[in-house]
Amino acid sequence: MTRLPAWSGQSAQRRHWQNDNILNGIAANVTSTGVIELWAVGYYKKPNATLKTLTEMGNSGAWVIVVSPNTPVNDVLNSVTYTAPPDTWAVGYSVNAAGNDRTLTEFYC
Repeated sequence: MTRLPAWSGQSAQRRHWQNDNILNGIAANVTSTGVIELWAVGYYKKPNATLKTLTEMGNSGAWVIVVSPNTPVNDVLNSVTYTAPPDTWAVGYSVNAAGNDRTLTEFYC
């Protein structure tokens, strides 16, 4: 069985949105074959006004949205980095129902 890359702790789903989309951070990596991989992270605003993480991966001029985990409330990613590709970390914050900010860390492998 082949293990496909995915953000830790998430299930695949397709996202549709038509409101605000904001990218806050970007990271670049050159693979051993010379391919440049890019990650961009941020958030999008759902029609019900909640904020959800937005992660995009690009190479050779093509960008794709990569599904990332979210809590039921507001989640924002601010920065992304490679540690040992394809291992990628993204950080930001989550706001719980009481309005308290919590650190949000996501790992892609």
